[in-house]
Amino acid sequence: MQIHQVATLLDQWAPQAYAEDWDNTGLLVGDASAQCSGILIAHDSLERVVHEAVDRGCNLVVAFHPIVFKGIKKFTGKGHVERAVIAAIKNDVAIYAIHTALDKNLPGVNTAMCKALGLTDIEVLIQEPKSLLKLTTYVPNNNPDTVDTVAAALYQAGAGHIGKYADCSFREDAGYLVTSLSRKRDAASSMSAENNDVKRDTGTGTFTPQAESNPAVGSIGSPEDVTETKLSVLVPMHKKSAVQKALEYSHPYETVAHEWVLTENKWQDKGMGAVGNLTKPMSTEAFLQLAKETFQAGALRYAPSLDSGPDTISRVAVLGGSGVFAAGAARAAGAQVLVTGDLKYHDFFGADENLVLCDVGHYESERHTCELIHAYLVDKISTFAILLSHTNTNPVNYLN
Repeated sequence: MQIHQVATLLDQWAPQAYAEDWDNTGLLVGDASAQCSGILIAHDSLERVVHEAVDRGCNLVVAFHPIVFKGIKKFTGKGHVERAVIAAIKNDVAIYAIHTALDKNLPGVNTAMCKALGLTDIEVLIQEPKSLLKLTTYVPNNNPDTVDTVAAALYQAGAGHIGKYADCSFREDAGYLVTSLSRKRDAASSMSAENNDVKRDTGTGTFTPQAESNPAVGSIGSPEDVTETKLSVLVPMHKKSAVQKALEYSHPYETVAHEWVLTENKWQDKGMGAVGNLTKPMSTEAFLQLAKETFQAGALRYAPSLDSGPDTISRVAVLGGSGVFAAGAARAAGAQVLVTGDLKYHDFFGADENLVLCDVGHYESERHTCELIHAYLVDKISTFAILLSHTNTNPVNYLN
């Protein structure tokens, strides 16, 4: 397997298209066409992690954090970023970073946090906006199976998934307005007003095939009227290319009339943070102790005090890394606590009698991420070793 094939597997799982604009994800260092001899999974791709990869026979480091955030003008080895990149290039070690692409995934960083805390009914806390497209096309009704054939191809390519439902589409044809998950033409033809169908005029497509065309319906030079079905599906932004190809391949027309529209819909399966429920409510003090042990926090900071905050915790919001911006979303989701990292002094004033702000530490909040990446890659690849790094890259130390 070549390194770019590993990168493709990671991008299929946590698409870079949804990483934050300020982030730097994907293959950062190395030759994408090189054969992969082994993968080392680490939290940060520091110089000592690169050397660990070499010692353990790996030429690809898959790191959670990117080693390069900003442009580098000099490679003199003075800083930890330059030293890591130089070491990787010298030793032919590639570096791939996944970061906020995995932060926004479900499952991802935040679902790993929820599962570590034993939460159930896990949902995205801040759903990703403007990430869904609507594709509309027009399919001739000359064959009763044509619409279903085109729809099936679009579904297979990644269209038509809404929340926990698959094969979702909107169809307007044969005088009826129909919304369905899996619609059969014979069932639609027997529907009545009692089933809440709305009577509409049949859609008609018009065209005149020109010279050298190869029309599926009609003949060259003759104007044609065709009864058509209007078919619409929702498509995740990163699936647009695949769905476009499926549309062109499956549609009977030589030239396919279609429209792409960016929607305002929020995507239930993508976004920052997560929220879930404890199997049993517990006191705030007991939950804080659970969080400290779960994330192996060297020091746990929280507000407000146990006297002024909520008495019990039953619903928990989490956001790995720096997540104070999610406090409002946590309240709106009905959570009594937000577990995150990197809270500043003034951030803690945002806590109140309804929401505890719990800072377990940046690295600590993400400590289950490497195991998550490892489990995914082991499931996909069996031809070479996929190893967890032994190097602790947490730059923060605690004095007991």
